[in-house]
Amino acid sequence: MKKFLSATAFYILFFSAIGGLFYGGVLSLSDVVFAQSRNELLLFDGESFTSSRAMSLEGVRPASVAVVDLGKDGLKELIIGAYAGNDPRVWLLRNDGSVLNSFEAYPTTMRGGVKVAVADFDGDTKPEIVTIPASDGHPQVKIFNSFGKEVRSFYAFDKQQFGEYAIAVANIQGDAKPEIIVSTGRGFMPAIAVFDAKGKRISMKVDFSLLNVSGLLVAPIDLGGDGTSELIIANRVDEKGMVHLVRGDGTEVASFSVFVSSESGIVSIGTEDVVGDEKEEMLVLITGEKDQRMKILNGFGELQQAYQLAGITSDMAQDFIYTSLKGVVFPELIVYDSAVPKPVTGKQGQLMEVSITDQRLRYYDDGFQIASVMVSTGKPSTPTPIGEFKIENKYRRPYSRLAKLYMPYWMAYKIPAWGFHELPEWPNGAKEGADHLGKRVSGGCIRLPVGAAEALWNWADIGTQVKITKE
Repeated sequence: MKKFLSATAFYILFFSAIGGLFYGGVLSLSDVVFAQSRNELLLFDGESFTSSRAMSLEGVRPASVAVVDLGKDGLKELIIGAYAGNDPRVWLLRNDGSVLNSFEAYPTTMRGGVKVAVADFDGDTKPEIVTIPASDGHPQVKIFNSFGKEVRSFYAFDKQQFGEYAIAVANIQGDAKPEIIVSTGRGFMPAIAVFDAKGKRISMKVDFSLLNVSGLLVAPIDLGGDGTSELIIANRVDEKGMVHLVRGDGTEVASFSVFVSSESGIVSIGTEDVVGDEKEEMLVLITGEKDQRMKILNGFGELQQAYQLAGITSDMAQDFIYTSLKGVVFPELIVYDSAVPKPVTGKQGQLMEVSITDQRLRYYDDGFQIASVMVSTGKPSTPTPIGEFKIENKYRRPYSRLAKLYMPYWMAYKIPAWGFHELPEWPNGAKEGADHLGKRVSGGCIRLPVGAAEALWNWADIGTQVKITKE
């Protein structure tokens, strides 16, 4: 059986720095901000990591955070994309957490959260805001001005694809212009797409053969201090903790592990010039069962500094950005909940769990959640069987004579007729029931989104345990 993690795994969180969210600026280490509740940030001193203060975000839970100096006064505003389960809003907040403005980035039916990035694409010194659904959405990139007016929209991948995504901006082509970098999240085969400000795709060929379906993490890093960024590419979950450094055309510069022998885990990546040499470093937070440690590494993966941290109580892995909210010399590190939960004890090996109530499939490797995917189960008159099963067989694109439809990425869990599969497909390639995800409408099988079905099919071995519950 393939494994992403060991049973005694730790969490690894690369600090998600402003370099991946706001194109431009040089920052250094100061306060660490930990999200301990859904609507609150805790700011820890970045030198001693002891003192803290709270910032309340009234009615706002972030899926992603960027910052920008709208008034050009040295005081930064927060740009926040809403967390899953909320209206798909983008919030503009003052540096004390109070609301300046907000706007809906997507129709209110899209409840998967919003990822944001910020850049000046047209050179007018006024930043634009770039968005993509954080989860449960199609890969639609939108660009807004700072007042929330939509400027441009395009799809990064097949518009039928449905799931998690991430977005970053950086100059990776060496033309002093920021590019838009879109990556697939958990539950997809790994993919990256790069675009200019007008939505024109830029060629980039990356070798994904050593990456898996636990979600891509992509962060720009300026290794040479020349203003042109390379990219760090890693997985949310990887047994060896490997990161890959690639140029803007996708060719690999280097790869190395950020783990020592006893470590593995869930990652969130980012970079920053911590030592002030105009070359960016990587920051890594390792959370074990009883402690949390922060590491700072250079671009070769060599440890520069390490700290013990205390007081992180969230049950989710954390994401991060660096910024100087109030124009002080030392910026702050803002930390907030990712969509990735801590591991669940007692879940050994590969396990697929389906909730009829939630209409979700969650799958795990040694207790670490690899992905959470919206599905469509059987309607009340043809219910999906409840109980414990296992994957019995796998076929890439079988044909159902009864339904007269193809069932891509078929995996049977109860012989003869019940299984997982992608949305059914007519002979001409058209999908059946694209708007049925999240609803009980199937004939008893479990329908999966475009993209997510292929990833699950590649991940799950025959014999993988399946648990289907009403809850």
